[in-house]
Amino acid sequence: KNHKSDLNNNKNNNNKNKDKKEKEKEKDEEEEKDEKQRGEELEPLLIKQESDGDFILTRTICDMTKATEADTIAKSITIIFVSNNLGVELVNFFVTQEVSKGAENNKATLFRSNSMATKMFNFYARVIGIQWLFDYFARPVAELNKMAIDQSEESSSSQDEYNSNSTLMGPVTLEVDPTKMEEAQDTTVNTLQLWLIAQKLFVALTRNGLKLPSEIKTILRHVFITVKENYDEVTAYKGVGAFLFLRFVCPALMAPQMYGLLKQPAHPTAQRQLVLLAKVLQNLANDTLPGKKEGYMMRLDEFITSNQEELRKFYDKVAG
Repeated sequence: KNHKSDLNNNKNNNNKNKDKKEKEKEKDEEEEKDEKQRGEELEPLLIKQESDGDFILTRTICDMTKATEADTIAKSITIIFVSNNLGVELVNFFVTQEVSKGAENNKATLFRSNSMATKMFNFYARVIGIQWLFDYFARPVAELNKMAIDQSEESSSSQDEYNSNSTLMGPVTLEVDPTKMEEAQDTTVNTLQLWLIAQKLFVALTRNGLKLPSEIKTILRHVFITVKENYDEVTAYKGVGAFLFLRFVCPALMAPQMYGLLKQPAHPTAQRQLVLLAKVLQNLANDTLPGKKEGYMMRLDEFITSNQEELRKFYDKVAG
């Protein structure tokens, strides 16, 4: 009797738990449905653009967003605008907002901080520009990564034999920081190798810049015109560089697996090389001499000065 009673009690409890879970599931589904409905009602208000070009609700939400939530909000809003074919309009609006808020003494840091404009461009450019990045940067990045893997897998015995019999050829390394170099490495050789690969990447960029997605070129053109009208031409060029290099090309080099250039994170050696290459290209975009900050980069100052004219010609083509 007692055993039968216990079985019935367990059965009743199981039924109650089942009913409770079903009610909780129904409640969750109802809440999800309500949330989706509210989102659908909110979306037209977010993308509504006034006659003066203002996205009032979107701007208000962004102005009230805490720094800790800025990435999430910027990404969510960008997705909504992209789904309505308004990605360019969104980024251009916030570019104008940031420039109009700036002061003359802040032009050196314009678009350097993680503002809504730069966050939105970063995400938007990744969505529409990932194929362009793959077409022109995937191969050199993959080659660097493969060389790093191959070199790390070589046995110490074969490596010693290789080094003892060869004075001209050796492992490719771009490390120029003396504190991170191996004893057998030479600063001059490494600097030249870093310069050579950085130059190849720069040439790949300038030769194929016109093939950038039209949306990116439209935004870069808006950045150039807006900044030039409010500041000067030099600042306008740097503004274009801040978007194209700091928010698109260099992040792709430093995190290639996030931009489809590699299927997984780069080998540590290759990762360091990609960081150095991104640093050189970013200095070029900023028109700053790397040797001023880090003495071991001084030999690359000439890379910056010798490529400035070509960089401006490139900016004129894609954004002028």
